[in-house]
Amino acid sequence: MIPRQADAIIVGGGIMGAATAFFLRQHGMSVILLERDLLGQAASGVNFGNVRRQGRFLPQLPLANRSREIWGQLPELLGEDVEFLPSGHLRLAFREADAAQLEAYARDARPYGLELELISHNALRERFPFLSPEVVMASYSPVDGHGQSAARRPGLRPRRPPRRRHGAGEHGSPGHRQAR
Repeated sequence: MIPRQADAIIVGGGIMGAATAFFLRQHGMSVILLERDLLGQAASGVNFGNVRRQGRFLPQLPLANRSREIWGQLPELLGEDVEFLPSGHLRLAFREADAAQLEAYARDARPYGLELELISHNALRERFPFLSPEVVMASYSPVDGHGQSAARRPGLRPRRPPRRRHGAGEHGSPGHRQAR
């Protein structure tokens, strides 16, 4: 029997919708997750998987910090390795004016819990020899990184429900997913 009501109905099965459904279920709420196709099939499934806090709008940093923390806990939460690799995130400045912006952002982000390492000149060349000599400064966030999009991992792909011949648009139509 397909439920007709729930504590929460979420439209969109990308990373935000699926994560919202997951955590609501963790808190005991009933959830219906609606998606027109496969979960994570659109932008959530074809992105680069960047998990970064650096460069975010400063008031977003508390949420970005929490998101980064959750990425580190996903193997325990999901029982799956999402291949998160904290490889760091590097922002580059090619002009002195850009370098001043990196310095200002690093200073302003510190109260939000984001510690950035500013690297320039010889230290930059020694640490990242592959960078263009035109780079005058870099801002490095060592614990940012990237994770594998669950939608690209065959073992995590949801199965497509059988198509119904009648009742298009009803709760059992293709794309209806119920978070368990």
